[in-house]
Amino acid sequence: MDEQNNLSYTKLLLLTLIPSIVSTALYITIGTYWQGIPSICLFLIVFLFTLVPFELCVVLYANKKQNGKFGLKIAFTAYEKQKWWKTLLWSVVLFAFAGIISFTLGKIENKLTADLSSRLYSKLGEYFNWNNFELIKTYPKGLLIFTSILYVITNAFIFPVVEEIYFRGYLTSNLPKQGLFVPVTVSVLFSLYHLWLPFNNVFRITVFVIAYVVTYKKKDIGIAVVFHCLCNLFSSVSFIISIFN
Repeated sequence: MDEQNNLSYTKLLLLTLIPSIVSTALYITIGTYWQGIPSICLFLIVFLFTLVPFELCVVLYANKKQNGKFGLKIAFTAYEKQKWWKTLLWSVVLFAFAGIISFTLGKIENKLTADLSSRLYSKLGEYFNWNNFELIKTYPKGLLIFTSILYVITNAFIFPVVEEIYFRGYLTSNLPKQGLFVPVTVSVLFSLYHLWLPFNNVFRITVFVIAYVVTYKKKDIGIAVVFHCLCNLFSSVSFIISIFN
């Protein structure tokens, strides 16, 4: 890729954090004044119509600027087509690793940040606490079913696919190449980008850095996509079980 098409690290920072700040602020602002649906449902709707279009438009416009037409080709310049079974195998292995980290390091991090989390939700309001299942269960069953379906569709498929095209695709492929510094940097920023989940960064960074170093070394973005979908599908199913238990 020509040097003139490379992203600067300043632009990387802006493209990572600014859209997340705007979407998170919009979510919190709406939720502060209107709580007619579960907060997680509000989050899904807000991000589906703000962050997802923004990330896709950035990639489409960049492809138009470089290749003369709208498309996603620019997001895959650092990757090659791989055998599907190798992609799936690596994704499953990484998902199993994430599970181990979740039940070890993740639990430790949750305990260490419990007081900070409690203070945050005392300021914002328990409405925004996705772990307050008793509050979520007070909403009508039909609304909870709708939220669950929307959660699986967006969180397990739409969000991870778009985010991988954006982060591991476009941003990673268009940074100046500096070896493993690239996937590590993007993975750290990707974790910090989750402003709506501010207390899981040690877990996320540990898991995603490993996963995306493998993705980068294997030149297979499919590993990142499938791995991310599996992680989010697991969290979606866990949420559904919790609210209908």
